[in-house]
Amino acid sequence: MAGVTLRIESLTFGFRPGKAVLRDVSSELPPGVNVIVGPNGAGKSTLLRLLLGALRPVKGTIIHRDRQVHRIRPVERARSIAYVSQRPVVAAAFTVREVVRLGRYAAGGPADAAATERAIARMDLAEQANEPYGVLSAGQQQRVALARAIAQLDRTASGDSLTDPPRVFLLDEPFSAMDPAHVMHAARVIRELAEEGATIVMVLHDLNLARTIGHRALLLRGNGTLACRGSVEECLSPVLLEDVFGVRFRLIACEDAGVLVPSVCR
Repeated sequence: MAGVTLRIESLTFGFRPGKAVLRDVSSELPPGVNVIVGPNGAGKSTLLRLLLGALRPVKGTIIHRDRQVHRIRPVERARSIAYVSQRPVVAAAFTVREVVRLGRYAAGGPADAAATERAIARMDLAEQANEPYGVLSAGQQQRVALARAIAQLDRTASGDSLTDPPRVFLLDEPFSAMDPAHVMHAARVIRELAEEGATIVMVLHDLNLARTIGHRALLLRGNGTLACRGSVEECLSPVLLEDVFGVRFRLIACEDAGVLVPSVCR
């Protein structure tokens, strides 16, 4: 379907027979920021790994560019899909610049150095570029992971956006260790990527950040079923969130938006 980068069709997955983590999930993921929200254990991170093609569905399928994603060769996938895990594992002795350049392994060409420097600058890491990755704080390491993903899918040198495959960024809690200033900076970068035509699929626990940064949402129940797919305003409403999390929420007016606040009083 035109405008849809990833399509999830009747997806069911479990790590053990008879125990599903995700149950009959269907959705379309177009360009823009798609946030995945739900309780602990609802299958959010598992869904990202399925979208990456690292896991194979028990039932159903995930379509990317008219092909089942798990059947696309890993190197080919790496040219259009970048993944940032909750806890990136990188050799501590590598410098920040070396870690970011690792994202270029599927491209491998004369544009690698420039793509690396653009990603470092975009994530405001120039001062840390020659530092060992292992000495960075957890929040700084998350910024490096985002920079590596951006470098991986840098298309500046290709010059032909019509033939390039659509860019997909799969991000698992990418801001969880960042301070507020760097969260806002990273969120702006992600919105810019979306404005450039990328498809962002991002797991978040911060409901207000999800409402601020997201265009669309998938809300998962604790049993791995889909409670809502639609706009963030529709899916992250107090009524639906109470149904999914078992906690009452109030939406408090704030400038031109609203802030979700868990209610401590019944």
